Amino acid sequence: MKGKRFITLKISMITALFGAVLVLQGCKPAQSDVIQETVVPVRVMEIPAAEKGNEYRFVAQVNATEHAKLAFQISGKIDAVNVKMGQTVEAGDVLATMDKENYQLAVTSSQAEFELQQAKLARAEQLIANRLISQAQYDQTYAAYKAAKANLEQATTDLSHTKLQAPFDGIVSLTHAKSHQFAAANQPVLNLLSNKQFDVQFNIPVPIAEQLKAQRLNENMLSVKLDNFPGLTLPASFKEIATQPDPDTNSYNVTLTVNRPATLNILPGMSGVAHIKQGSAAPAAILLPEGAFITKPSATDDINEFTMPAQVWRIQPDTNQLEAITVELDAQGYVIGGVNAGDRIVTAGAKMLQHNQQIRGWEKEGGI
Repeated sequence: MKGKRFITLKISMITALFGAVLVLQGCKPAQSDVIQETVVPVRVMEIPAAEKGNEYRFVAQVNATEHAKLAFQISGKIDAVNVKMGQTVEAGDVLATMDKENYQLAVTSSQAEFELQQAKLARAEQLIANRLISQAQYDQTYAAYKAAKANLEQATTDLSHTKLQAPFDGIVSLTHAKSHQFAAANQPVLNLLSNKQFDVQFNIPVPIAEQLKAQRLNENMLSVKLDNFPGLTLPASFKEIATQPDPDTNSYNVTLTVNRPATLNILPGMSGVAHIKQGSAAPAAILLPEGAFITKPSATDDINEFTMPAQVWRIQPDTNQLEAITVELDAQGYVIGGVNAGDRIVTAGAKMLQHNQQIRGWEKEGGI
């Protein structure tokens, strides 16, 4: 009986000891695997450098950006023409004058009549206030006053028109009249051309216009060389292009504008060559797939300060991490700004990626 109790106690102690060992083993900290950040493969496009492009040349002709045939608005004897052909003038300069004696007399006469009618009107106002004249008599006096006032204003205007002034800075290209000659109203006296800029016009055949994307000529490098000044290249800017081709020549008329060098006497009618060179320092317009955009304005959105910007992911070259950049789109959805040649842009799944996320370019694996 005593031996059986000893065996039972021994078994209980062994069981307790084994249980304690299990408990201690259960309390031992679990070893977990270190979680490593996943490098996500993405589709990437590298922005190409601007192509060298082609250069096109077109026979061109100089025209004045601003030009005017100046004339007196009244008739009379020209008192003096103060300028000569080729002379440079400034806006407001008096270019010619007309004998103003008759017009001065008209002003004096009109002034006297106006003052008389003004006095009559003042008396008529007192009389009608006291009901000493009828309304009809007052109306006649008032009408005479208004007519006298209008005649004075017209006479004063005619007197001011005895001076022919330059409407803008320019060069006198031609004179039609001389001093002491009679000039009818609106008869040309001289021609004035702008001396700050001049236009260059030429025609682009329809097939070449399609190659050049003529409606976007302002994105090309434009210049002009004139036959009168060999070896000199003048930078030009795009002004306008005809919306329809000329049916006789099957070509579009194009106009460029050139700032006139102060030392050159460039006149309308001079001939030269307009140069259009494709390509520039900036990359060409690029059409990215929809999957490249983090955000993108709808084609129906109004362009205003609240419009959602177009954003894409650019891969930082040193870290291969993502950064969001804002790009500029044209009306057709082409990227025309915000990226540089050599930038690597994510082209798929942009909405599923995050800022500073580590990525690598996706490559198609071989095999079956």
